[in-house]
Amino acid sequence: MGEPIVKLANAILLSGIKQGAEAIRIRPDGVEVVVELLVDGETREELRGPVAVFGGVIRRLSVMANLPLYGKDQYATGFIELVIGDATNVRFAIRVEGHGAEITAQLHLLRQ
Repeated sequence: MGEPIVKLANAILLSGIKQGAEAIRIRPDGVEVVVELLVDGETREELRGPVAVFGGVIRRLSVMANLPLYGKDQYATGFIELVIGDATNVRFAIRVEGHGAEITAQLHLLRQ
């Protein structure tokens, strides 16, 4: 399941960039996980899917940000930097918290 998870994580980040999102939130919603984009102050649902898939996406984002391991009632923060094309650098601040079906991630696009 590794390569599809990597592609989905990258697609979520690129979609947020293309749509001019200020933030991306990945959170549980019942038996599914919802990915939301905050664009011009409005929350837009981008997609939904099974918890198992999006847990993998959040783990991938954590690896991209080189986040440390954290305990059940703790969180981790860091940064993801992408190079798009030849010279465009895009940076996200990320906060991940929770475990299992309750894991969430919030990413904020840092304008340069």
